[in-house]
Amino acid sequence: MKFNSASRLHTIMTKWKPINGNVPAIQAWKAVLSVEGESDNRNWIRTSEHLHLLIDELDLLQDKLHLLGFSAQIFEPPLKKLENSLSPQLLTKQSANIKQYLTEDVYTGLAFCSELLPVEEEGILQEDFADLVGLINQLELLLIDNAFPAPLTALIRRHIRLAELAIAQYPIRGAGALKEAVKYATGDIYFSESDLTDISFEGGQSLKSLWQRMNSLADKAIKADNLFQIGSRATKLLDDLINS
Repeated sequence: MKFNSASRLHTIMTKWKPINGNVPAIQAWKAVLSVEGESDNRNWIRTSEHLHLLIDELDLLQDKLHLLGFSAQIFEPPLKKLENSLSPQLLTKQSANIKQYLTEDVYTGLAFCSELLPVEEEGILQEDFADLVGLINQLELLLIDNAFPAPLTALIRRHIRLAELAIAQYPIRGAGALKEAVKYATGDIYFSESDLTDISFEGGQSLKSLWQRMNSLADKAIKADNLFQIGSRATKLLDDLINS
């Protein structure tokens, strides 16, 4: 299949096929979405957030198909079933209540939609994500080893969380999740310039490396995009602060 919104949804929902209908839905979704939290409460929150992202991606998929002029009569019936399966209200039920909507025509429909849409981006390799995790770990160690002022510590933690969320959302949203994180980080760095004046050279380099790497991956994956210029602004600002 081509790599696009439909193929990402197909890949995720295919994980439902071997799940036993007697398993609680929340447990099944945690496995399907690879949700691992520190507590049951956070697991519920993260699973709900991922379901909303899946619904958003489904809406985007339908918009793309409409814009390309394809008949709604062809793709709406299976996609409506998919939408029903994504209801957060079903989290308190058994998995059978979700699997009833995931009939074979849903998987066939998603595969067909994937072929109708163009290739939107190139896939990002697992080892590339391992590099990002390593850079995030560097920032976490930096906070442990240094007594930064509270505003700077909060900023670094914010950026760690932003990067972690982008990586977690990639299977659903693709490189668009990284793209959005880079844009947000660029704005945050710009508006928090005064907080960054106390950052060490090592800290500045670690933060810069994280967003350079994420920017590079997103720029390489997404076709015909100007993300490289956006990320370059963030790294240039960090360079100016580090060398001032």
